[in-house]
Amino acid sequence: MQTSKNWIEHFKANALQKRVNWDLNPHITRKEIKTILPSLQAWQLGETSEGKNLIMASTRYAERIGDPDYVNAVKLFIKEEQKHGNNLGHYLDSINKPRIKKDWGDSLFRRIRYMNTNMETWTLAVIVVESTAQYFIRP
Repeated sequence: MQTSKNWIEHFKANALQKRVNWDLNPHITRKEIKTILPSLQAWQLGETSEGKNLIMASTRYAERIGDPDYVNAVKLFIKEEQKHGNNLGHYLDSINKPRIKKDWGDSLFRRIRYMNTNMETWTLAVIVVESTAQYFIRP
C-alpha cells in the first residue's frame, strides 16, 4: 500500500531524474507540428498551475484523515507537473513555437477546479488527465 511518505520519496527521487537530452535537436515535420501544436501548447499551459486550490483541498483532506504528510506529497506532485510544463515549454522553444497564455480548455478546467473543494473529486480529475497524457506520450 502506498502511503504519503512513500509518495514523498517517489517524487523526491523522480525530481532528480533527467529524462530529456536537450542537446538533441527535435526532428518533427511541419505537418506534424500543424497536427499537434495546439495540443502541445495547451498541455504546456495546463502543467504550469501553481496548485493553490489543490493545496487547500489537500490540506483539508489531510486534516480530516490525520495525515500531515499528504500535503507535502501533493506539493511535490505539483512540482513534478510544473517540471513537465517546463519541459514542454522548452520543447516549444526548441521548435520555435510560442507558449500560449490562454486556452479555452485550460480555462474551463481551471474554473471547474476552483469550484471544487473535495479531494476525492480532485483525485478523479487528476487521474483522468494523467491517464490521457499517457496516451499521448507513450511510443
